[in-house]
Amino acid sequence: LMLEAFRLSMVSSTTPYRALQYSRAIPISYQLVPVTMALEQEKVRMLIADDVGLGKTVEAGLIIQELRVRGLAKKVLVICPANLRQQWKEALDYFFHIEADIYSRETRRQLEKNLPAGTNLLEFRDAFVISVDYAKASEVKNLLLDTNWDVVVIDEAHQVAKPHQASADQSIQMDRWNLAKELSASKRIEHLLLLTATPHNGYTDSFASLINLLGVGAVSGPAHDPVIHRDIAKDHLVQRRRGDVEEWLTKGNSEVRFPKRDQSEEVIKPSSDELGVIKAVTNYGNLILDNAKEASTHVRTLAGWTVLHLHKRALSSPQALRCSLNNRKDTLERRLKDLTEDDPGLSVQDARANVLDDQVSDLYDEDEIILRSDKIAPGSPEMIRAELKALENIIAQANQITPSKDSKLFNLIKNTLPSLLRNKPKVIIFTKYRDTMHYLEQQLHANPRFVDAEILTLDGTLNEKERGEVFTQFGEAHKAILVATDAISEGINLQQYA
Repeated sequence: LMLEAFRLSMVSSTTPYRALQYSRAIPISYQLVPVTMALEQEKVRMLIADDVGLGKTVEAGLIIQELRVRGLAKKVLVICPANLRQQWKEALDYFFHIEADIYSRETRRQLEKNLPAGTNLLEFRDAFVISVDYAKASEVKNLLLDTNWDVVVIDEAHQVAKPHQASADQSIQMDRWNLAKELSASKRIEHLLLLTATPHNGYTDSFASLINLLGVGAVSGPAHDPVIHRDIAKDHLVQRRRGDVEEWLTKGNSEVRFPKRDQSEEVIKPSSDELGVIKAVTNYGNLILDNAKEASTHVRTLAGWTVLHLHKRALSSPQALRCSLNNRKDTLERRLKDLTEDDPGLSVQDARANVLDDQVSDLYDEDEIILRSDKIAPGSPEMIRAELKALENIIAQANQITPSKDSKLFNLIKNTLPSLLRNKPKVIIFTKYRDTMHYLEQQLHANPRFVDAEILTLDGTLNEKERGEVFTQFGEAHKAILVATDAISEGINLQQYA
C-alpha cells in the first residue's frame, strides 16, 4: 500500500498544477486551459461555456482545488438546479476530497442540530451546495450575502441570465437574475465561476448579462442594447465545441476519446385527418387573433403567443391538444357567465417563454403555465359564443385522432422503439408536455410488444428522492422504457443507462 501510494503521488509531481496532486481527476490537456487562465487572474472571474460533455465540472473543480491548495480559498458555494445538488456534492467529494453539505429546507435543520449554540451554519462549514430556487428566497439570499465566500460557482448559469429586453422601458422581473447580480456585486465574494453549455439564447443583451456578472468591465452601454468588449471578455471566457477539441487533440497526436454521436431525424408525414386538425387549429388561431384586434396591445400580444402555444400542443400529441381545447372550452363557458372571471394573470414574458422553451416564472409549475396559457380568451360575449362554436367543431375533429390514427405514435411503436431496444434494452423518450408523457405511458402499457419492459415516467413534479428511485428502477431493470419531460434534460448523466 505504501509503494502504491508513493507511485500515485508521483503521477502529477512534476506538474505546475498543484491541484492534480490533491485530486482523483486526471484531466485531458484541454481541461487545463481554464485552470491556466484562472491562475493568471488576481480575482478569478470566468465564464466556462464548453460544450456538453467536455467536463465543465472537472474544470471548475480543478480551479477550486488549485485555489485551495495555494491557500487562496477555503469557503466554497455551488449554486445549481435542485436536481444537480447531489451530483455536485459527490463530484466534489470523489474527485477533489471537498466535503460539501447540501443546504436546503430539508437538510438545514439537521445540519444545525450538530452546531454549538449560537453558531452560524454557513460560517461553521466550508463548502455548500444549494439550489438556485432556494438561494433566491429573500431570507436565504440575505444569509448568503452576509457570508464571506472565497469561491462561488453558478452551474447552468444561463438560468440566471437577465431576460431579454426589447427596449429600455420594458419591465422584467426575475428573482434568479437578481440573485446572481447581487452575489456578483458583493464585496464578500472573491472568486466567481459561471458554468453553462448554452450561454447564448439568441439575444445579445441576455448573453452580455452573463459576461457583465463577472465584473471585469467587458460590457458597456444600456442593459437592453449592450456592447461587449471582446478584447477584455476573451480573457475571462472559455468556450470550446466538441469539434474544436477533437481537432486540437488530433493535431497534438492525442487519442480522441469522445463517443461518436448517432444523430438521425425521422420525418413523419401526417395523415389527411391529422392535416385536417392542423388546418383547423390554424383557422381557430386566426379567430382568436381576430377577436383580440380591438383589445389592448398586451392582450393582442398574449393572444399571439396563445395561438403558437396551441400549435405546439397539437404537434406534441392529440391528447395534449385535446387537453388544451377542453381547458379553453371551460374558460369560455365561465366567461359567458361572468366576464370578470378567469383572468389567467399571465405576463407576456411568461407566455413567450412557454412557447420558446425558455425559463418561465418561478410562480408556476408546468401544469399551471399550460392552464394559464389555455385560458387567454379576449373578446365580447358574441365573439366568445363564436369561438365556442368553433371549439366544438375542432374538439370533435381532434377526438377522431385516436391512438391508432396517431402517425407519430404508430411509427414510434412499430419502428423506432423495437429498433432501439434490439440495440440496447433501455430507451429514454423525451417529450415537451406532461399530458403527452402520460399518453405515451398509457399506450406503451397497453401494447403487447412491450409487455416484458418496465414503463417508467419522470417529470418535474417528482422530488430528488423520487427521481433517484426512478433512475434506480430504470438502471436495474432488464428491459425498460423511460418517458420523461425536460426536467432531466440538463446535467444528468444518462449514458450509463441507455
